[in-house]
Amino acid sequence: MKGKLLINKIMRPSIVFATGVLVVLFLLSFFLYLHISAVHRIEEINGKIGEVDNLIVKSLAEYPGHDSSLSVLETSVEQLYAYPGMEIILTLYSDVLSSPADFTLASKGDIISLYNRISLLKEKISEHSVAREETFRVLYVLILVVVIAMFLLLGISQFETFKVIQLEQERNETNSKLYDQLEKERSLLAFELHDDIAQKLAVIKRYFNSRNSIDEHTNLMEHYASDVIRRVRYLSRMLKAPDNPDISFKDYLETLFADFNVLSDYKLNRKTVGLGALRLTPLAALHIYRIIQEVLTNSRIHSEATEIDLLIVYSHPTLTIKYKDNGKGFEPYLIYKKGIGLDSIKYRLDLLKGKYQLSSAEGEGTDISIDIPVELCEISS
Repeated sequence: MKGKLLINKIMRPSIVFATGVLVVLFLLSFFLYLHISAVHRIEEINGKIGEVDNLIVKSLAEYPGHDSSLSVLETSVEQLYAYPGMEIILTLYSDVLSSPADFTLASKGDIISLYNRISLLKEKISEHSVAREETFRVLYVLILVVVIAMFLLLGISQFETFKVIQLEQERNETNSKLYDQLEKERSLLAFELHDDIAQKLAVIKRYFNSRNSIDEHTNLMEHYASDVIRRVRYLSRMLKAPDNPDISFKDYLETLFADFNVLSDYKLNRKTVGLGALRLTPLAALHIYRIIQEVLTNSRIHSEATEIDLLIVYSHPTLTIKYKDNGKGFEPYLIYKKGIGLDSIKYRLDLLKGKYQLSSAEGEGTDISIDIPVELCEISS
């Protein structure tokens, strides 16, 4: 279903563009047809006017005494060449020139009347020509608007398609990161169960099987049993999200710090400032909790540090986390080549619009600075 939706989103711009092209081609063809028809009509009428002109010249040549009348008619005919729609004028000319009588004053009056009527008709035709030109200009503008709108629509559709593809890619990347994070947590859980808890239980079992050493090692077995219980509780808290509304975010962190102090060999120097005033949404609290947990877990697994300094400061609207250890460190390029447990941290920071800086070198420990803008994920009081 999602594949069909994506295909429809991709195909829609092409269909819109093809439809727009067909519409524009149809309009251009239609207006070109009108223009060609008008040109042919004008040529046809001009041809008829030319025939009338020849008829006038031939007829007036028989009356050489009427130069003024000849001049009037020739001027009228010359001014008619540029105008279409002259059938009525052809009729009027024919009526005047078909008279066999000599040009009298009355016939001259008819010719002058004809000239006046021609002048009036020319004015009307001129008005129609201007109106036609205005109409064509409007049509050209409309075509231009259609073309621009078509390309704008195409651009919008392409942008929507790009957004759909981008969202699909982001969704796939998110799913991949979530899967990687889940696998990492499972691996960590397996490590704790197999390499730590299972070994301690095996030692306890061995002591119980050795009857002679039960009394001798009672205190040691009790210590191992207590340690196993603590680690199981720690794993349970690690897997469970901090979602109890009766427990503050600061208290959740204090529990996390206490677990690491008990279960780890290094010394954790922690300090929190302003967390009592911080009220986060459950999702934001989970991401920040996991970020801090991941930083401490990475240090326990990779750093070989003996001492860690952790400072967490909330000053509206930013939560700042500063981490420093005295471990073996590493070259920063190894982050990208091997991935030293920072993928999930970066993923969660991207969701929170946060940023981090990391500084490390072989034998010089590791510094991490994290800034998270928590203004948008705080609960209004």
